[in-house]
Amino acid sequence: MTLLVTCVKTPDEWEKARAIRMQVFIHEDTFDEEGEFDADDVHPSALHFIGTDVEQNKVVAAAR
Repeated sequence: MTLLVTCVKTPDEWEKARAIRMQVFIHEDTFDEEGEFDADDVHPSALHFIGTDVEQNKVVAAAR
């Protein structure tokens, strides 16, 4: 797999990053949804990244 990591710049990319975080932290690790998303997510200095599997053209990773 070739992973292309890019900075989130569009609302669509943000939704993909959010979906990955929901799947991993809330559904798989059973963290509380309230604690997963906070004010730091929308802080002007926050940087969000997505990792896209180039061969599948699918977002498979996210980081803040």
